[in-house]
Amino acid sequence: TEKASEMGALHDASVFQLVTMTALYTSIKVFEPVAMDPKLIPRLSQGMYTVQELENMEVAMLEALNWRVNPPTAHAFVQQYIDILAPSFDDATKDTIYDLSLLQIGLAVRDYKFIMVKRSALALSCVMNAIESLLHRSWNTTNTSSNTTCIIGDELSEIVNIDWRSPEFVEVQNCLYAAVVTNRKAGLEVSPVSRIFLDTRREDKLYRYSQSSEVSPRSTAEREM
Repeated sequence: TEKASEMGALHDASVFQLVTMTALYTSIKVFEPVAMDPKLIPRLSQGMYTVQELENMEVAMLEALNWRVNPPTAHAFVQQYIDILAPSFDDATKDTIYDLSLLQIGLAVRDYKFIMVKRSALALSCVMNAIESLLHRSWNTTNTSSNTTCIIGDELSEIVNIDWRSPEFVEVQNCLYAAVVTNRKAGLEVSPVSRIFLDTRREDKLYRYSQSSEVSPRSTAEREM
């Protein structure tokens, strides 16, 4: 906000429009396979801005962001965690873990409670929920599946330096479980794979936090994960 104010974007509509068009231009450059020709900006703005103004604003915005325009996403962390676990599961199981993790991420990005949770921690929570649910379903033996989950969780925790046993981490896990339950109760068919959560989780844990109106994983953001 301070940088935006210095640029005049908060007080000048024309500068604000230039900032918006520059953000679009830079986003396409970063995330799309083909970059936008900067000469299109004068045409799109009907001659209001020149290529030089666009490029000057882009440099100013990138410097304000310290060039942090392509941070790792929760999806990227999920893939890395699954790669670490590669020797422990077959390809079909890894695919299911990935699908279950993406399901939870999709719910998390629509829920303000997860805004302050680090993407690495969110991804690990999703992966551990998926593994726990799959093992519980496959073996149908609580003690055996829990022991194996703990072994995997401790191994991942040490490698990625995230304390998966911390109360804050467990809170995020339960919020994700609750999000799946809430969406299913609301009749939103998020994905057929979501049935794994409902069919295999013990109700006492599955609904542990779904009955609370003040569940928030914000404290996770305060820990260095």
